[in-house]
Amino acid sequence: MVLRALRLLPDYAPANRDLSKESLQAKDAALTAAEEREFQLEMELAAARSTRATLGWELHDAVLLAKAAVTSQYGSNSDAIASLGLKKKGEYRRPGRRNPPERAE
Repeated sequence: MVLRALRLLPDYAPANRDLSKESLQAKDAALTAAEEREFQLEMELAAARSTRATLGWELHDAVLLAKAAVTSQYGSNSDAIASLGLKKKGEYRRPGRRNPPERAE
């Protein structure tokens, strides 16, 4: 707003050259260019984050499929399953028999 008003003053001539119309217009142009560059970089960053998230999910899904492939190839009670950090089927605790509650006589 002030820059627009200064442009309309034909006799504006400050003693400090840094405050001249031309200098202020150049600073305004530099600020506008920096803001446009910042916006462009923000858009590029958002696109890069989206790509990273997509690739992360693709890797996650592939690892789950690889675990399933190892299970189907080697069996659920194999050492290969244990090497992946999974429990063998035989390591899970089997449920015990449930005894009926004793009757109080």
